[in-house]
Amino acid sequence: LVQSVRYFVLRVFKEEKRDGQFYIRLAQVTSAILQDDPVLYRNIQQTLQKIISDLPEDQRHIFQMNRDQNLSYIEIARRLNISVKTVEKKMSKSLKSIRLQMNNLLSIVV
Repeated sequence: LVQSVRYFVLRVFKEEKRDGQFYIRLAQVTSAILQDDPVLYRNIQQTLQKIISDLPEDQRHIFQMNRDQNLSYIEIARRLNISVKTVEKKMSKSLKSIRLQMNNLLSIVV
């Protein structure tokens, strides 16, 4: 039954990925799953913090400035005295790394 549900969810995600609502739907489903299991939610939060802390220092700093302090790429570039393109590149690398590692975790969960 668990395997059947898992494949059903994956098939729905694959179908919904084609339209622009995929990430909204993924967030809703993930939120619903995590609300039912607070221990799982806590473990995922801890894993995310570990992934972020394992990022190279410059990427982590830029990521945290953007996500925690809500600074734009332009503001970050000005504060760090680097180009906006550098901020974009480092954020892209950070997000890619986080996404890959979290996808592995979430595929296990789902």
